[in-house]
Amino acid sequence: MQDRTEPFVLRKGERDVRRENYTRPFADGVTHGQSSGTQRYISFAEHRNVAFRAAYDYRVHMLFVCTGNLCRSPVAERLLTARRPAEDVDTVLTVESAGTAAAVGRAMHPHSVEVLEEMGGDPRDFRSRQLTAEMVRAADLVLTMTRAHRRTVLELDARGLRRTFTLSEAAGLARVAAVEEVRSAPSELRAGMLAARLDGARALRPGSAGDDIPDPVDQPVRVHRTVAGRIAVELDVLVSILLPAPHGDADDAVERSAQRSSAE
Repeated sequence: MQDRTEPFVLRKGERDVRRENYTRPFADGVTHGQSSGTQRYISFAEHRNVAFRAAYDYRVHMLFVCTGNLCRSPVAERLLTARRPAEDVDTVLTVESAGTAAAVGRAMHPHSVEVLEEMGGDPRDFRSRQLTAEMVRAADLVLTMTRAHRRTVLELDARGLRRTFTLSEAAGLARVAAVEEVRSAPSELRAGMLAARLDGARALRPGSAGDDIPDPVDQPVRVHRTVAGRIAVELDVLVSILLPAPHGDADDAVERSAQRSSAE
C-alpha cells in the first residue's frame, strides 16, 4: 500500500536532468509517494509504464523568444505547430512564443503572416505576449532568436541555462552532438534529453554573432521571407529529432518559399 505519511507536490515546471536522464514533472496537485527532500522524480521504468504515464501530465513545452513577438518567434511557433503529427493536438507537444519587449495582444506582422502562410503555417488567433519568468520555468526547451534574447531569458531564470539556446546554436549543436538515442526515446522525454545533449556539446561548437537571426520588422516582405526561411531550416534540424517526419505539405511549402527567397 502506498505510504502517504509524507506526501508532496512537485510544482509545475520542476524537472531533473541528471546524467542526461530526463523526467517530466507531475501534474499540479498530484500527491504520489514519499520524498526524501523536496522533490521526487519519475524513473525511466515508470515512464515506460503506459498506465502510470496516463495518470499524469506529460506534455512537452517549447518556448520561442524574440523581441516584439511579432515576426521571428511567432513564425517559429506556428511552423513547429504545423509539423506536429495530426494526432498530437496538445497531448505531447505544446509550442508557445513570447517577446522580451512585446506590446501585449498584437497580431503578427502582416509580412510575417504572408510568409508563414506560404510555408504552410497558420497565423490565425495569434496575439503577442511579454516574456515572463514563469514561461521560462515551464519550458522544457527555450529557443531564442539572438544571443541577447538568451541573456534576457537567463536573467529571468538563471537555472534555465542548460535548456536555453539560440535557435541557430541549437541546430548547430544538434549536428555535432550525440542525439541518436533522443530520436528513439519516448516522445515526452525527447525535449529534455535533447537539451541535455546540446548542453553537453557546447564545447564542440562555440557560439558566435552568426547565431543571431536578424529582426525583419519594418523591412520589405522579401526580408521576412529570408528570415523565415532561415528559421525553417534551423527548426527542421530539431524537428527531425523531436518529432516524426514532417508532413509532406508543410515540407513542400517550406521548399517553395526558400526557392522564392533565393530568386528575389
